[in-house]
Amino acid sequence: MTLVKKSGIEKFNRPGIGTFIRNYLKMAPEEKKYPGIFRAILALSGFTVLGLSIVTLIGWATTNTFLTSLGRDYIPMAPTTAILFLIISCAYLLIIAARKNSTIRVIALTSAIIVLIFSLIIFSLGLFNVHPAFEKLGFNIAQTVGKPIIGHMSLVTSFLFSLASITVIILMICKKSFFSTFLPPMLSGTILFTSIILITGYLIGKPILYSTNQVPVALNTAIAFLAVGICLIFESTLLLKSHVKSIARANNNAIHVFSMVVAIIITGIMFFGYLNIQTIFNNLQEELRIQLTLISESKSLEIQRHFESGEGPDQLESLLEWPIVEKPGRIYVVPDSSNITGVPGYRGMAEISGQEGRKCIISVADISGSDFVVVSSIEKQAALKPMVEQFIQVTTLIFCLLALTIVALILFTRQTKLRYYKDELLSAEKLSMVEDQFRKAFENSSVGKTMIYPDGTYLVNKAFADMVGYTVGELNLKNWTDISHPDDLHVNHEAMNAMLRGETQNVRFEKRYVHKGGKIVWVDLQSYLQRDKDGAPLYFITSASDISEYKKLQEELIRSKEEAEQSNQLKDAFIANITHEIRTPLNAVLGFTDLLRDDLEEKGITDYGNYFDIIRSSGMRLTRTVDLILNVSRLQVGAYQPHIGEIAIDSLVFDLVAEYRLAAQKKGLTLTFNNTMGRITIKGDDYCLTHSISNLIDNAIKYTHKGSITLALYKNLDDRVCLDVEDTGIGISQEFVDQVFNPFTQEDSGSTRRFEGIGLGLSIAHRLLSVSGALISVRSRKGEGSVFTITF
Repeated sequence: MTLVKKSGIEKFNRPGIGTFIRNYLKMAPEEKKYPGIFRAILALSGFTVLGLSIVTLIGWATTNTFLTSLGRDYIPMAPTTAILFLIISCAYLLIIAARKNSTIRVIALTSAIIVLIFSLIIFSLGLFNVHPAFEKLGFNIAQTVGKPIIGHMSLVTSFLFSLASITVIILMICKKSFFSTFLPPMLSGTILFTSIILITGYLIGKPILYSTNQVPVALNTAIAFLAVGICLIFESTLLLKSHVKSIARANNNAIHVFSMVVAIIITGIMFFGYLNIQTIFNNLQEELRIQLTLISESKSLEIQRHFESGEGPDQLESLLEWPIVEKPGRIYVVPDSSNITGVPGYRGMAEISGQEGRKCIISVADISGSDFVVVSSIEKQAALKPMVEQFIQVTTLIFCLLALTIVALILFTRQTKLRYYKDELLSAEKLSMVEDQFRKAFENSSVGKTMIYPDGTYLVNKAFADMVGYTVGELNLKNWTDISHPDDLHVNHEAMNAMLRGETQNVRFEKRYVHKGGKIVWVDLQSYLQRDKDGAPLYFITSASDISEYKKLQEELIRSKEEAEQSNQLKDAFIANITHEIRTPLNAVLGFTDLLRDDLEEKGITDYGNYFDIIRSSGMRLTRTVDLILNVSRLQVGAYQPHIGEIAIDSLVFDLVAEYRLAAQKKGLTLTFNNTMGRITIKGDDYCLTHSISNLIDNAIKYTHKGSITLALYKNLDDRVCLDVEDTGIGISQEFVDQVFNPFTQEDSGSTRRFEGIGLGLSIAHRLLSVSGALISVRSRKGEGSVFTITF
């Protein structure tokens, strides 16, 4: 509907029915109300079913065929069908009148279960041809030979009752789902479509549309199902599950179980009564058949003897007196050619129209030796009177039992309702207490709190208001986007959408708010989406912490880090330049020293002792130091680019051991290589591996005074290639092991240290191995030696 504002008053424009239905279907279930026209349609349909069922039962009670069949030429509605229509119509009218009453809902649910169980029993018996309607009850007369049986529930009728009751049960107890949304309209449509086909069969005179070879569907039954179909179509579409929420809240599992038990009991009573009535009808019809047959045959013999004795007509008239006083009838003799039954030569039971159009049941018997037949006739209404009386008695008993059961049901539901309201009251008090505690915790929290609703409005506490410089009242009138930094809105939306889609239950992120004074406030947000019991989003609960100072410190740290990195780069560049400046004159010094020595030797001057050796040794030491510093610098600034390729590690180690064996022998050390793998190839950088392994061997020789140095190539438990460099040297203390790969670090440091070097060898080896994709570790004991392990 659209709102038009006229003279300050809002009025409704009246839309078309299509627009109304579309708008109505979009409404939330709790918003749907019964429009007047739909209430009228539902009430009219319900009262139509109720009226048809009551009229039919009255017709059966008074043997009035006009009431049972909507006309003498139509098929009558079965009494059991009328009873089920009475139950389902009363239940539906009660729902329309008091939809939110829990007692009414339980009665309606019980009624639907009764109809379902009873109709399924009849349907199952019909499928297996054991339904009493499929037995030849009643009179085996010519007029019914080859015609359908009437007065019993059709298989189609029981099937439609099953669909109707299943639809009602689904609508009342099933929560909203794909199953409960689409199945009821389908079942309702099936009922409506089938009833239209049945009525069409009567309108166009096509019995095949409403009858089978056994039990047909009556016209009033088809009309009643048309009304039921209309009710259920409206209920399952336009009024789609508008009452499920209240039913699910008011009725617990115990009530549903109790409804099921009561329904089974009532169905048992009804089915017992149904079979009992069928038995009574069968017995009384059989009794009447036997009586009429005996009367006809006995009178036939008496009349035959009368003709044979030659007595006059006066005596014949006395023979035709009716013998049963309580069942008035008459006996008469007619010529065989009169064809009283409509079937030439027919003998036995038949039903004909008597005087004034009254139905009569007759029994025809031959009079031997003559062209006459004797006919015993009794009016159908008089014959069925005992049946009706017993039917009324049994029906009264059934309804008394039903009334007692329903009273028990009402008392139980009322008691349950009282307990429910008591529990609701306690729950409301607890809820009020919890809400009050939540409100106090929300308002008085020292942490900023917000509640953001789907429409963008929100509530805040004082801590949050102080954080952004507003009052609580000012913020509660704003939208949360009004105080958010424009560049951070997408972050907020992404987090909210992730929670709305169900990808996560809570999120944590940082964003900026604009302070009332114009400054930027950085906030750490932790948000949670609160949903209702049906999963619909209610609001976002958010905790906010001011991290502006943290952000300032973070920015300062980042700035300091950048400055430190810049300084480090300058330092590395300086080292690279200074080493180059040192190496150039140093190479000149060493070169001219060698030339000077050669020149003196050529002139025969040899009394300079070992001066030149000392100069060369010192110069080479200084050169190695410069090379180490330059390598560290290159590694730190990332100037070195490794060249990874296939390397025969066994050959590389073998060559290095051979190269260093002479230096080891000069110190009296044994240098050996144990290869347990044979030929083995790995991936790495040739320079990195050669330099690193050479440094480890050189260190082992340098720091070992006696004993041996062993290199071992093998695979560890993780199937990786390893190389151990083990010595029996001075070892490393446990306190210094963790620092051994740090640059410019030596355990024996200071000007009094015993070994030359500046502590860069192992640091460079560690970095070169990392560049080559290898790892290095150390195990050592002070005074016992060390084991360096390279893992490729």
